[in-house]
Amino acid sequence: MQYLQPGSCTTGALIGLGVICGPFTSSAAEFMLRPQTMIKQQTAYTVIETDRHTPSLSSQEIVQWLRDEGLPIAIIADIAGVERKSVYAWLGGGVIKLQNQERLEKIYSLLTEGKAATLRHLYRFWSRNVVGEQSLSLLFQEKTLDESLIRSALAKLWPLAKKEALRESSNPSSASITSNPFIRDSREVTISYDT
Repeated sequence: MQYLQPGSCTTGALIGLGVICGPFTSSAAEFMLRPQTMIKQQTAYTVIETDRHTPSLSSQEIVQWLRDEGLPIAIIADIAGVERKSVYAWLGGGVIKLQNQERLEKIYSLLTEGKAATLRHLYRFWSRNVVGEQSLSLLFQEKTLDESLIRSALAKLWPLAKKEALRESSNPSSASITSNPFIRDSREVTISYDT
């Protein structure tokens, strides 16, 4: 391959990846006729990867999942940092702001990471102090979520929630509680169980 000498250009034209100077020469024709593979071989390609995790559910689906898993609307509003009317609007298909969407994605990721029972069973231990006199409820209500503290709290609470789920499944009288929406959604019904 021939290269042009520095300073030999009188007029220039940009063609593809190279600059052709002067009149149309055989080296310019050679450059233009080279197969595309040769150009690819001599060109560095950079792949830019984003580290943003794409959730498997949309924000509305995350809110519906939280609801279906047994969290009361008031608690969903608390952890999302919004009012209850916003949660009802989201469940009805309302638009979710970007900051709320990102928070919901983090919450979903944290709650599904080591999930051992339903959120309804986990909710029974929601107010128990587990990490430095802080409950899961308080950790989720922080303006900025401390993911490591929340993971630590969940690691302590999931086994309790699993025990509660097993205890409930072995006791047929508890089925009426789970089927009654008023009792299921009531904050006062939550019981603190010791390990």
